[in-house]
Amino acid sequence: IAGHQQNVPVGGDREWVDQLEGGISLRSDDGVGFIGGYEVNAYGTRSSTDGSLDTGTMLGAEANLLLHPIEGMTAKLGVGYEKITWDGGSDPTEGWTANLNVTQKVGDALSVKLGVDLGQSEDRYTAGTEFLLAHDRSSNSRLGLEYSYIVDKDGGDDDQRLTAYWRM
Repeated sequence: IAGHQQNVPVGGDREWVDQLEGGISLRSDDGVGFIGGYEVNAYGTRSSTDGSLDTGTMLGAEANLLLHPIEGMTAKLGVGYEKITWDGGSDPTEGWTANLNVTQKVGDALSVKLGVDLGQSEDRYTAGTEFLLAHDRSSNSRLGLEYSYIVDKDGGDDDQRLTAYWRM
């Protein structure tokens, strides 16, 4: 469950968009072998604005294979389906999605990440790094920094995003 506010470009101006999102995931990965596991996700997102952007509700599901082609690498390869119902009454946008996200461990505590996520409302190209803070039987805490270039498919401008996060 998450929520955020984003200032997105609209022509020569910018507009605030509020977004609430939630999801559920089932994942199994033993970390060994070329095909190491799987992941199944279901998610929903609700966006709104006081401005001119067309917002709405997105529902989606995806299935991923978790691959380990070389030592320390996890590649997540998946397909899914999304449906966006627009608040303005436009016809829904729906169709297939695809993703490839690769994480490579560089030492005991550092990982680098590259990803391509092709969705119905945007295509996202991401590069980042993640630092493992503590790893024992009771904790798996990470700090990360990601840069994304976003290609808008709904008539808006392309955008860039810098995300700093802490996951536990």
